[in-house]
Amino acid sequence: DGRCAKRTLLNSNEREAATMGGRVQVVRWDARCLPLRTDSVDVIVVDMPFGKRVGSKADNVKLYPECIREMERVLRRGKGRAVVLTTER
Repeated sequence: DGRCAKRTLLNSNEREAATMGGRVQVVRWDARCLPLRTDSVDVIVVDMPFGKRVGSKADNVKLYPECIREMERVLRRGKGRAVVLTTER
Protein backbone atom coordinates (compact mmCIF):
# COMPACT_ATOMS: atom_id res chain seq x y z
CA ASP A 1 0.00 0.00 0.00
CA GLY A 2 1.03 3.63 -0.35
CA ARG A 3 0.71 4.61 3.32
CA CYS A 4 4.46 5.14 3.84
CA ALA A 5 4.80 7.43 0.82
CA LYS A 6 1.69 9.38 1.83
CA ARG A 7 2.98 9.76 5.39
CA THR A 8 6.34 10.97 4.09
CA LEU A 9 4.63 13.56 1.90
CA LEU A 10 2.51 14.76 4.81
CA ASN A 11 5.55 15.00 7.07
CA SER A 12 7.63 16.92 4.54
CA ASN A 13 7.68 20.63 5.14
CA GLU A 14 7.03 22.81 2.08
CA ARG A 15 9.58 25.34 3.27
CA GLU A 16 12.24 22.61 3.57
CA ALA A 17 11.46 21.43 0.06
CA ALA A 18 11.75 25.01 -1.20
CA THR A 19 15.22 25.39 0.37
CA MET A 20 16.31 22.40 -1.70
CA GLY A 21 15.15 24.11 -4.88
CA GLY A 22 11.91 22.16 -4.97
CA ARG A 23 13.82 19.01 -5.92
CA VAL A 24 12.28 16.75 -3.27
CA GLN A 25 10.36 13.87 -4.80
CA VAL A 26 8.80 10.97 -2.93
CA VAL A 27 8.04 7.91 -5.06
CA ARG A 28 7.12 4.29 -4.55
CA TRP A 29 9.02 1.96 -6.90
CA ASP A 30 10.47 -1.54 -6.84
CA ALA A 31 13.97 -0.82 -5.55
CA ARG A 32 15.34 -3.86 -7.40
CA CYS A 33 14.52 -2.34 -10.80
CA LEU A 34 14.42 1.46 -10.73
CA PRO A 35 13.09 3.26 -13.82
CA LEU A 36 16.10 5.61 -13.82
CA ARG A 37 19.21 6.10 -15.95
CA THR A 38 22.57 4.87 -14.71
CA ASP A 39 24.53 7.55 -12.78
CA SER A 40 21.51 9.87 -12.59
CA VAL A 41 20.63 10.19 -8.87
CA ASP A 42 22.26 12.39 -6.23
CA VAL A 43 20.64 10.97 -3.07
CA ILE A 44 18.53 7.94 -2.16
CA VAL A 45 16.83 7.62 1.23
CA VAL A 46 15.20 4.25 1.81
CA ASP A 47 13.52 2.49 4.72
CA MET A 48 14.15 -1.16 3.86
CA PRO A 49 11.60 -3.78 4.97
CA PHE A 50 12.57 -5.31 8.30
CA GLY A 51 10.81 -8.61 7.58
CA LYS A 52 8.17 -8.11 10.26
CA ARG A 53 5.13 -6.48 8.63
CA VAL A 54 6.30 -7.10 5.06
CA GLY A 55 8.28 -10.10 3.83
CA SER A 56 10.59 -12.03 6.11
CA LYS A 57 14.20 -11.98 7.25
CA ALA A 58 14.83 -14.90 4.88
CA ASP A 59 13.43 -12.81 1.98
CA ASN A 60 15.73 -9.95 2.95
CA VAL A 61 18.82 -12.13 2.39
CA LYS A 62 18.03 -12.00 -1.33
CA LEU A 63 16.24 -8.63 -1.46
CA TYR A 64 18.88 -6.43 0.19
CA PRO A 65 21.79 -7.23 -2.18
CA GLU A 66 19.51 -6.77 -5.21
CA CYS A 67 18.41 -3.35 -3.94
CA ILE A 68 21.96 -2.25 -3.09
CA ARG A 69 23.19 -3.22 -6.58
CA GLU A 70 20.40 -1.19 -8.16
CA MET A 71 21.08 1.82 -5.94
CA GLU A 72 24.75 1.60 -6.88
CA ARG A 73 23.78 1.59 -10.57
CA VAL A 74 21.62 4.73 -10.45
CA LEU A 75 23.68 6.80 -8.00
CA ARG A 76 26.15 9.28 -9.51
CA ARG A 77 29.64 7.77 -9.44
CA GLY A 78 31.78 9.39 -6.76
CA LYS A 79 29.05 11.87 -5.75
CA GLY A 80 25.83 9.94 -5.09
CA ARG A 81 24.87 9.07 -1.53
CA ALA A 82 22.42 6.60 -0.02
CA VAL A 83 20.84 6.51 3.42
CA VAL A 84 19.56 2.99 4.13
CA LEU A 85 17.51 2.27 7.25
CA THR A 86 17.46 -1.39 8.30
CA THR A 87 17.70 -3.65 11.33
CA GLU A 88 20.06 -6.02 9.50
CA ARG A 89 23.81 -5.98 10.13
